[in-house]
Amino acid sequence: TTERMRITSAGLVGIGGTGQSIRLGQKLETSTSANFGGAVLSTWSTTATQCSILDFNASRHATIGTHAAVADDDQLGIIVFRGSNGSAFNDAASILGEVDGAVAGSGTNDMPGRLIFQTTADGASSATEALRIDSAQKIYNRVDNTGFHTGADDDLRMYHSGAGGYIINGTGTMNYYVPAGGAHKFWMEGGAEVGMNLAANGAVTLYHNGVAKLATT
Repeated sequence: TTERMRITSAGLVGIGGTGQSIRLGQKLETSTSANFGGAVLSTWSTTATQCSILDFNASRHATIGTHAAVADDDQLGIIVFRGSNGSAFNDAASILGEVDGAVAGSGTNDMPGRLIFQTTADGASSATEALRIDSAQKIYNRVDNTGFHTGADDDLRMYHSGAGGYIINGTGTMNYYVPAGGAHKFWMEGGAEVGMNLAANGAVTLYHNGVAKLATT
């Protein structure tokens, strides 16, 4: 016979393994060798809204089955993607669900939330925030000099440098710079040559080969 499942004296459940990867108070582990691992959630129904659901629940009460309202910034659930470094598993990326605002409590249906996407940089040992979607459904990238890149060769980039915002065409035809204060600039040839300067007081200057050719006051 072959062991298929184990329940330890501590109440840990291992399917296909002994629970050696269980951590942080987890209770269940599934392990697979030389094949795809994981679980399947299947639903058969004639109702369009009935499907498989994976719930992450959190209460501020320490007694199982007892409710207490969570608070702003509380973590509600985390999905972590981990890889072996040769001796242990390390975090490569994660998705966090958190409370994003005050919770009314008292049984009211008020639960503002946000999603935070984290990745681990090359050479780093832990994941940091790359993107978030808040309760107002605004999308944020809070890391300077990264931002939004699109195109097979990063042809269009939009990011903040810490001093101002940039919209850059990676092919070198035109760049747009929005400073925190001062003049807006259109650059030509990948940023080597200023084409237009828009001053905060309304003055506009047009350039050719780095020389001002037309200006308004």
